[in-house]
Amino acid sequence: MLALAILTTISAGLALLVKSMTKAITKETTSMQAGEQVRQALEKAELALVHANQITVASSTFVEWIADIDQSPNYDPNAFGTNAAKPQTVRNYLNPDRDGDASTIGSAANSWQYGYNLKDDDEDGDGNIDVKERLYLSSSSLYLDMSVNGSTWGAHYLKQLYVNVSTFTLTYYGSYANIEVGLGKNIDSKGNYVIDWSDMSSQSSPLSYITQIHIRLGSSYMTGGGSEYTIESDVYPPMLTIKPYSQ
Repeated sequence: MLALAILTTISAGLALLVKSMTKAITKETTSMQAGEQVRQALEKAELALVHANQITVASSTFVEWIADIDQSPNYDPNAFGTNAAKPQTVRNYLNPDRDGDASTIGSAANSWQYGYNLKDDDEDGDGNIDVKERLYLSSSSLYLDMSVNGSTWGAHYLKQLYVNVSTFTLTYYGSYANIEVGLGKNIDSKGNYVIDWSDMSSQSSPLSYITQIHIRLGSSYMTGGGSEYTIESDVYPPMLTIKPYSQ
């Protein structure tokens, strides 16, 4: 009976140890899986956003931008021209004016349809912006969406990057670089060499000053939402500072 009592005590202790170890391993495994999934979602968001050449909508959980036609799934870098009505002799990936309309003079209202590639948002000549994209949070899910030539949002190109999002925040910053290239106005109101949203939003064209987007993405990986994996990143779309655009 004494041996049985000792064995019972040892067994109970072992059971508690196994339970504790199983819980710890499960938590660590779940944390690692959640972390990897969050990192992959953030990488996809970064890869899309880095091609932005103009921000059109910006909030803490929603950003919309224009990208070049080379981000369209229909773009062929080896083709000769993007506009069927204007054949080219240079392949798209080498051509600074893929639709051959850099010398076209249009009205101020439709100037976005003409010019060299970066300035020209309608390189296939159909009267629509070639590529627009959105990154946003909806019902605890992170989505990346694309509209090609004015196509409907939320249709063929919609991608769900991550579910069970507990944290998603977009923060916008400017820099002295885009002041130098043409905006020509020092808006660093606090004099701290940081141009944040409070500086930009006081201007008549605040979205024109955005050069950096800070992304914070997190996920609760345990039931009850008590534990969270969070990752942050900064995206610097190089075209935002040089596209000849003023809103």
